[in-house]
Amino acid sequence: MGGMMKLKAHYENGTLYDRIFQLESRFSQNGYKGNMDASVPADFREGSNSVLITAPHTVTHIRDGEVKLSEPYTGALALLMNEYSGAHTLYALKETRDPNQYNDTYFKEEMSRVIRKYNISLVIDLHGAASHRPFDVDIGTSHGTLAGAGDVSRLKDSLAKYDYHRTYENHTFTASDASHVANYAVNERGVTAMQVELNRSMRDPRHNFEAFYRTLLAFADYLD
Repeated sequence: MGGMMKLKAHYENGTLYDRIFQLESRFSQNGYKGNMDASVPADFREGSNSVLITAPHTVTHIRDGEVKLSEPYTGALALLMNEYSGAHTLYALKETRDPNQYNDTYFKEEMSRVIRKYNISLVIDLHGAASHRPFDVDIGTSHGTLAGAGDVSRLKDSLAKYDYHRTYENHTFTASDASHVANYAVNERGVTAMQVELNRSMRDPRHNFEAFYRTLLAFADYLD
C-alpha cells in the first residue's frame, strides 16, 4: 500500500488521530522542553527518498539567552511525513540553543551528515506560525535564492488541491539569515531548501483534525 493510500486508510479507521498525539508526546513532555534526559538534542529518522524534513522548533529553545516557545505539532507532522511520504526527518528532542539561530549546533552537524550520506536534494524546514498570521503557508526562499520557482509552484499547487489557498512566498518569514536552517542548507551544503511556515489553524488536531489531515494530504501529494 502506497503512502497516500495508507494515510487515507489510517484516517478512515481512526488510527491516525491517536498516532498524532502518541508522536507529539515526545515533544510535549516537561512543558514542551522535550526529553531532557536524551543523550543528544536531536534525532534522525531515515526515509526512502531524497527529501529531508527538518523540524528544529518541536520543543522550547534558547535564543539570545531567552527561552522561546515551541511550535506544537511540527514534530508530529514531520514524523508523519516520514511515515507516509518516505522523507527523511530530523527533529529537535530537547530544549537547547536554537538550531535556527546558531550554526555551531548538533542539529546542523547532524543535518550536514544526513545531506552527505543520503544525497539529499531538497530540505523542507518546517515551522509553525501563529493563528493570527494572514496566511495559511508562508514559503521562505530568501527572495528566490534558496529554491526555484518550480519547487514553490508545485508546493502551492498541492496545498491548493486540499483547500489551502492563502499560500505565499516570502510574505513574512523569508529565511534570509545565514543561520536559518534552510539558508544554511543551500549556502553551506549546496542543496535546494525552503522554510515552510504553517499557520496554527493547519496543525491543531485537537480543535480541527480535518485541517491537520488536509495538511498531511497536501504534503504527501507534494512529496509523492
